[in-house]
Amino acid sequence: MSSAKMKKIILLFGIICLLCSVLSLSACGSSNQDNLYKLNFSELNMKVGESERLELSGNGVIILEGVEWSSSVESVATVENGRVQAVGAGEAAITASYNGAAYTCSVTVEEVQTITLSDTELFLVENDVETISLLRGNTVLTENVSWASSDPAVATVAEGTIECLSPGETMITAEYEGKTYECDLTVCASPAGAYYADIIVTEMEDAYFEFDLVINSDKTYTYNRRDNENAPDGPVAGGLVNSGTWKFEDKNRIVFTFSGGEMRMRVGTNGALISVGELPTGGMDAELTFNKVND
Repeated sequence: MSSAKMKKIILLFGIICLLCSVLSLSACGSSNQDNLYKLNFSELNMKVGESERLELSGNGVIILEGVEWSSSVESVATVENGRVQAVGAGEAAITASYNGAAYTCSVTVEEVQTITLSDTELFLVENDVETISLLRGNTVLTENVSWASSDPAVATVAEGTIECLSPGETMITAEYEGKTYECDLTVCASPAGAYYADIIVTEMEDAYFEFDLVINSDKTYTYNRRDNENAPDGPVAGGLVNSGTWKFEDKNRIVFTFSGGEMRMRVGTNGALISVGELPTGGMDAELTFNKVND
């Protein structure tokens, strides 16, 4: 082989080696470039309402400009200038785009289960027994809950079970993990007994009606219209108006529930009925005054 030919082969081999070296360095530089930047979190576990700061950095320097942030599901998490806000339960990907590359953080958001009392206001009757619960979401909390009544003479409470002793007002509290949850309790005097009312309806040619209302201590009642022998135009046919259950709507009013509706009556501090505000009387509405006929 001639010397000139040998030189050409050596030169060609050198060029090939040089090209390989350049390509190798280029590939290495690309790899280093991809690994140069990273997010401070690759995944986040958050609760609704929480926020967290994402940062893109390279060589220990936080990149503040030129980064474009986006969220794959904004109903789960939003992002602005790297600040991630948990909006709703679910999963989302937060992406930081920079210099043609994308860096992603997986975000999982959980719903916050608040703790509440099943009741924050109650109107009960003396001798009633009622149970309330401290709830985390739909789960009843039973362990490490401390119950108390601000006035044990009115009502006591143990493990959420309230026993009403006498008319008055008290605060039922449940303490859990350093927080106190409150229920305002009013214990009303019992309205149980038999009541009588009469009325003359001028719009019905002075028709005379008598009504009996029997309120039972088991929270049931019967409401009747009965004959009146002394009516101006003779006896008025009697019969059941309605019946059902009752409860205190507030400390001055009872609501009576029956098939097809409700009626309400005002009461005094002793529990006895004072008058009627919303009372269907079998086809007419009337303002009646009931008198208690026995205890």
